[in-house]
Amino acid sequence: MKTNVLDKLTTIIAVSAITLLVWLWAEGRITKDGDVNLTVQFTGQNLKIIPEEEMVKVQFRASQSAIDALKKDLNDNGDIIKIPVSSDQNSVSIKDALDDSELFKEHVITIKNTSPPTMPLDVIPLETKMVRVAAKTNGNVRLDNTSIEPSEVSVTLPAAQADSVNDVSVYLQPEDYHNAEENVPQSAVLPVRLNNFIPEGMVKITPEVVKLNYTIQNQTEVYQMPSVPIVVSVAPDIRKGREVLLPENQKVLRDVVFEGPKDLIEMIKRHERRVEAVIRPTAAQLESGGWNATIEIMKPDQVRVVSPSPLPQIPVTVQQQSSDGSAANGGLTGVVPGS
Repeated sequence: MKTNVLDKLTTIIAVSAITLLVWLWAEGRITKDGDVNLTVQFTGQNLKIIPEEEMVKVQFRASQSAIDALKKDLNDNGDIIKIPVSSDQNSVSIKDALDDSELFKEHVITIKNTSPPTMPLDVIPLETKMVRVAAKTNGNVRLDNTSIEPSEVSVTLPAAQADSVNDVSVYLQPEDYHNAEENVPQSAVLPVRLNNFIPEGMVKITPEVVKLNYTIQNQTEVYQMPSVPIVVSVAPDIRKGREVLLPENQKVLRDVVFEGPKDLIEMIKRHERRVEAVIRPTAAQLESGGWNATIEIMKPDQVRVVSPSPLPQIPVTVQQQSSDGSAANGGLTGVVPGS
């Protein structure tokens, strides 16, 4: 008797389990609408594709089991699906591309629509070439005994501009060598820069940094100029017939010391670059009749004044000219005409 009851219970449990499994299987086979947000990445060999990726909302119909499997696989891949692009494409149908993707094919998912449905693309063919690295410097030094490791780098850039790029550069800045001694071997790790202008993001340089071995030679020279003429520059609209008088013993600045690149200093010595001390009065100063004037040294930008420092102030006075052009006091001894 007990055996019959046990057999019946076993049969009931087995039938229930099979019924449940059949129901779960049938439920999993019932298709329903679903949607998912994912990122599509546009890829192509030797191509720069703009945009590189796009957020997409996909609406589809599939079984619950397929939806669960799709979402798991997407999660494992960071919600990213790669879409191949060819060089002659200028747009891509997101729906068609996803229909052809292995992920959606594998799970038997019917895509109804995508947002956006189509993505316009800018596809730029790229070329990779090896180019030489040159060393340059900013400042008043010359680089000697240079070597670069590696001496060549790989540059990937738009194919249309590849012929114009034959080398790249590393720039040794003053802050890189400010403590360096002359003729003593030095080294620095520096970023590689493109000499040509190509929009940011369109060029890849490998490696991005190189090691520069070098010694420096100082190209700065100090020069003491015996005298620098002082001139007064007055704007015509505020002159109004007035002249500025300098003291008899202060028509020039004496023993002015300059420091700068040797080539510019040599040009100053040969009087090929103009150097002068300028006073620029304001209308209020001219009205005042006299003041201690501030001097501005006109010189090449790369040259600095070492001394005198600070520059002296010059006591000046203002003289009104008479109608015939002479000074009201009968003469303008010591007047420096305005320019």
